[in-house]
Amino acid sequence: SHILHAFDHDQTHEEYVKRSSDNQRQNYDEMTPPPYYPNTQTTRKYWGRYLELITAMDYWVGDNLKELEKAGIADDTIVMFWSDHGVAMPRAKRWIYDSGTHVPLIVYIPTKYRDLVDVPVNGTNDNLISTVDFAPTMFGLTGLKVPDRMKGSSFLSSSDKNEYVFSIRDRMDERYEVIRSVRDKRYRYILNFTCHKPYYQHMEYSEKSPVMKEIRRVQKKDKVPEIVSLYTGDKKPQMELYDIKNDPHEINNLAYNSDYESHQQRMHEALLAKMFETNDLGLIPEPELVKLSKKFGSRYKIGKQTGFRKLLQRLINTALIAGKPLNNDLEPLLAGINYEEASVRYWACIGLGNLKTKSNKILKELITGLKDESSSVRVAAAEALIKHNQTAETVEILTAELKSDEEWTRLMAIIVLDENIELTKLLSEEIEEAAMDKENKYVARVAKHALNTMKD
Repeated sequence: SHILHAFDHDQTHEEYVKRSSDNQRQNYDEMTPPPYYPNTQTTRKYWGRYLELITAMDYWVGDNLKELEKAGIADDTIVMFWSDHGVAMPRAKRWIYDSGTHVPLIVYIPTKYRDLVDVPVNGTNDNLISTVDFAPTMFGLTGLKVPDRMKGSSFLSSSDKNEYVFSIRDRMDERYEVIRSVRDKRYRYILNFTCHKPYYQHMEYSEKSPVMKEIRRVQKKDKVPEIVSLYTGDKKPQMELYDIKNDPHEINNLAYNSDYESHQQRMHEALLAKMFETNDLGLIPEPELVKLSKKFGSRYKIGKQTGFRKLLQRLINTALIAGKPLNNDLEPLLAGINYEEASVRYWACIGLGNLKTKSNKILKELITGLKDESSSVRVAAAEALIKHNQTAETVEILTAELKSDEEWTRLMAIIVLDENIELTKLLSEEIEEAAMDKENKYVARVAKHALNTMKD
């Protein structure tokens, strides 16, 4: 991990790659970065550096294997090599495309232990494997029974094969997302519940990446290549479907192509089934998660409550409408804003804010939402009113939520302010105070970004 994060520091990079021969170094000018990056000198340089660090990592692995041999235990040691994520660059690490989730996996089974596995050795295996399969695999090697509560299956057993593997993306540092993905051997389907937000939300950690800086530089000059522009806009599609065989970089979204409707429907159903199987809590706003955890004893127990499946179904339905609402979605959103569960009311407010239709009825419901018992709903109602150009009504509530005792409420409030420059100017003193938040560093990060944006 440390090796692969060194490619943006000249001295550190050279220290790591000093063992590489000349033919193991890359000619940066001849690099071809993935098409979703601007093909500039800077990007080519850091793509080349990344490949060089893979070679450096190979040396590191070799050193460790030699240590096993030196200790005389190489023939007694099962070795597994994998990484925790894909390329440490934008649209890869932390993202649920293959660029972020397709990781290496090499397993060495000494001859004396090969009777513990019933899959071919000395070759490759194209079965789908998820990291949740690692623990059951270890249980299998030790002869222990896999607990019923444990997800996944042994990838060293020929009888256990995954038809699908799943990935999720929720809050990343200081920005909220709710994205779910399912992958089979050929296709990947992605469901963006937060399709009203950009792909590249500003995150302090990610923005430090040299490639992210290059994307931002090109973006400011309005010279973004067409493929790169897919990820630099203000919104993202609600659904994405990719044919990995013919489109390994996952660029050509087939989700709205009728020729692939059967694949999309199949994978959509598999994804929702997994959300129900795992009692997915991702659609519950974080302040509500904290409250429910205290009420029931843990987050795990939230999904075990009677009626949770019904709530999850309602959340999914409301959130899918909320991301890209149509005019005929007004009634279900109005019904949602009066629902007994705060999480549903939250998504209903998001949906009413995304509606292009404006009416006194909508505004009345949202203004009522400003007085909701749930802080999540109050902030969502404020955000929706801003989108309907009703800024005046939101100042008082956002000022109050910015000083809330609930740290995740403060984060939600500062995000709304950060996304609205006029409010940032109006509440600059309150935002400066938020930038000093000692309890939650993410609140401080967003506040500082809001202040810097205001200065720009």
